Amino acid sequence: MSTLVLTSLNPFVNLDYQLRCLKEWEKIGYQIKSHNSDIECASLLSNGLRQEQLSIVPVDDTAEQLFGKPIPRILPLLEYALQTDHDYFILTNSDIFPAHRKVISESLAKSFQSAAFTRTECLDLALCEFQSQTYYRGGLDLFWFTKPGLYNLLKKLRLSSVANRMTFGVPGWDYFLGHILSVDMNSPIIDGSIFIHQSHKTTYGRIDEFKHYAVEMLDSGQYVAEEPIPLADEFSILIRHKCENSANTARFLKLVYYKQPEVRVSKEWESRNNMQVILKQFSKQLDNIQVKSTFSNIELEIFIIKQNEGGGWPAAMSLANSQSNQQSYRFYRLQLLLLSLLFIYENKIRSLTLKYPQGNLHAIALKQIVQNEGGTSRERYIFDLFASELIDYGIVNPNLMKYLFTCTNNSGEKALFFSIISSCKQGLHNA
Repeated sequence: MSTLVLTSLNPFVNLDYQLRCLKEWEKIGYQIKSHNSDIECASLLSNGLRQEQLSIVPVDDTAEQLFGKPIPRILPLLEYALQTDHDYFILTNSDIFPAHRKVISESLAKSFQSAAFTRTECLDLALCEFQSQTYYRGGLDLFWFTKPGLYNLLKKLRLSSVANRMTFGVPGWDYFLGHILSVDMNSPIIDGSIFIHQSHKTTYGRIDEFKHYAVEMLDSGQYVAEEPIPLADEFSILIRHKCENSANTARFLKLVYYKQPEVRVSKEWESRNNMQVILKQFSKQLDNIQVKSTFSNIELEIFIIKQNEGGGWPAAMSLANSQSNQQSYRFYRLQLLLLSLLFIYENKIRSLTLKYPQGNLHAIALKQIVQNEGGTSRERYIFDLFASELIDYGIVNPNLMKYLFTCTNNSGEKALFFSIISSCKQGLHNA
């Protein structure tokens, strides 16, 4: 009984990591095919892939006419899969690392014909341990099917007016496919306890693409929302509830199949981008305010490396979320916010400003948080909004800063926040 993994490697971004993922799929016992344009295939072959690992996608099966790029569309890829002799199929992004020791398809097939999975989010594979349960439920990164399950899915996709838009690297289609599987076909959505994703800033464009899928989702009559943005929020809540309902399956997969990633941290990283200078500054600031860091040295070093690679605030959220609950979420995030500011200043990455650019989405993002979240959850989302704007765009929002300061509840958090305020004033003064 064989399982075919369908993906599309991006030869131009972080290819080494994608190749590591591909090799792990093969090592476990899956058969994997990367579907790419002829130009991308040539590049991948020159980087060590074998011909049998690749499938050249005809231009008509790409999104050339839709988006001006020869990126594989999902529907032709699934049609191709159905014609193969394989028994099971996995559709996944190329940067998902399979952290398990054997193929899971026969085990899943005892209960389901198809399933959608979230992912385990981590800062780096080197820091991902068995205890990690930092699931990212804001999207779906992997879909699994039996052959009958794939056949039933394709019957529905062929009737859709928007299914032909589904394209690797273009957001929105994962919610649409998840909608068909979970709402129309009653398939589970499961936390990806054995599927790991290293945090990075999103690189795709066309964030308005979801509106095309929203039309059919809203026409189903299964949602309260009436517009695309509220629908996306409502579906993310549905993902959360579905994952809670299938928690036993996620735990079973973790307990029975999980395998620790075999990754080591290279010591050459330590000398890059003034790492030790930044860590000494960070340690000195913590000493001055009599706060002890809750992160290990290796965690902080890898975090700085990820900042150098453009990880931004998503990398901070990933590391903070991986910590135990001995401290509040604020204490972890405040430390990383201070360290991120030190990294920005030391490497002269950007200056700070109080002004938002024209056409920004700040008000929409804040409104959605206030409408859909409450209590500590709302506070955490607002913190991440404030920190993301600050670290990724250099925007200081005094109103959010004042609100978040009132949320601090001990001397350590207040001391860290005062250091961040002082650092922001310094950055604004030097701009």
